[in-house]
Amino acid sequence: MSVVRFATVLLLASAAPAAAQSILPALACYEGAHSGEGARAAINECVAALHDGALARGDRARVHLNRGVLYVQSRAYERALGDFQDAARIAPDLAGDADANRAAALIHLGRHREALAAAERALAGPSSNPAFAHFNRAVALEHLRDFGGARQAYQDAALADPNWPAPAQELRRFRNPDAN
Repeated sequence: MSVVRFATVLLLASAAPAAAQSILPALACYEGAHSGEGARAAINECVAALHDGALARGDRARVHLNRGVLYVQSRAYERALGDFQDAARIAPDLAGDADANRAAALIHLGRHREALAAAERALAGPSSNPAFAHFNRAVALEHLRDFGGARQAYQDAALADPNWPAPAQELRRFRNPDAN
């Protein structure tokens, strides 16, 4: 899952104590999405952060992205889709990340054509993790039985992030048809 860190984290050390307190739930939301552990507690922190009027617009959008990731981890895919939509609406510069994550949620829901469209939108604009968008595109294509396109998308994911092992693992299945 692609997780977006919000800019205000960098300001914690220099923020006034009251301002730093208002940022803490957003930080806990990010950390929960990043670690993949304690999703329920982290979702509660995201909710607290979103109820705080002190968050800047971009940070609010990032909290929606991170809560969406937590919802995917919790298998609440429809809720995740709502957060990804809100993030892109609030901060259009995050639409690529929202679409990459939207593709993952849609794959889990079995809505593969929509997932493919979301992954392709993510790749058409700026994204902090193009490898994730390529990977989701590959998964959607594979479900749609476009195996050649899926293989190419897995290769694109591997090229976009050579240190991420998942695309290479999937490509091994294409080299060894018996592994499917």
